[in-house]
Amino acid sequence: MNNQSDLQTSQNKDLWDSVSITDPKNTKTINIGRPLTVIKPYSQFERATEVFGPCGIGWGWGVVRVEYTTTNDISVLIRFWHGTRDNYYEQWGQCSLYIDKAATKKDGDAFKKATTDGVTKCLSYLGFNADVFLGRFEDNKYVAEMEALHAPPKVVSDEPPLDSSEAHEEDRTWAEWTQDMTDGFSDYSSMDDLKSWFSFNEESLQHLSSSEPALFKKLMSAFSAKKEKLAND
Repeated sequence: MNNQSDLQTSQNKDLWDSVSITDPKNTKTINIGRPLTVIKPYSQFERATEVFGPCGIGWGWGVVRVEYTTTNDISVLIRFWHGTRDNYYEQWGQCSLYIDKAATKKDGDAFKKATTDGVTKCLSYLGFNADVFLGRFEDNKYVAEMEALHAPPKVVSDEPPLDSSEAHEEDRTWAEWTQDMTDGFSDYSSMDDLKSWFSFNEESLQHLSSSEPALFKKLMSAFSAKKEKLAND
C-alpha cells in the first residue's frame, strides 16, 4: 500500500519537477526595498507552450473579474486552464495604476501587467520556476550552480574539427591545419579541384572564420592566389 502511495506521490510531482528549475538568464532583479529575483514572464509562456502546446489550444486563461482597490491598484481575477478549458483554477494578479509614488502619472500598461502577474502566479502553482518562487535565487551559491548547469558546452577554439578523412589523425591546432591546407594547394591542377576542396572543408572554414579570423584571411588569400594562377595558366 505504501509503494502505491509513493508511486502516486511521484507521479503527482512529475510536472512540477520537470518545470521547477530556472535558467538564470530568464530572471531579472527588481528592488522592493531589497533586491528580489523574479521570472521573466515570456520565458514561462514559452515553457508552458513546450509542455502543453500552443496558447489557446493546450493552455490559456480568461479574466473573470476586475477590481480597483483603495490603494490605487488594479486587480484582475485570472481563470487559468490547461489540457481542457474545464480543467481550471483561479488567482488574482495585481498592479499599481500609477508609475510614481505620488500617484500623478498613470501606468497605461497597468491592466496588462496585472494580467501577466495573475498568469505567472497561476503557472507557479503547477511548479513553473518554483525555485524562483521558493526564494532559492536569493542564495548566491544556488545561482552559481544554476549558471553552471545551464552554461553552453565549452568549445575548444584552437583545434579545428576533423572531417571523416582525418578522423584517424591526431588533433591539430588551427595554425597547423591552416598551414596544411595552404601547402595542399600545390597539388591542385584545376578549378574543379579547388571547388571540391572548398565544398569539402566548408564547415571547418566557418569555424576558422569565427575562431581565428587572421588565419582564415591568410588561407583565403592563398586560395585566391591559387585560383588566379589556375585561371591564367
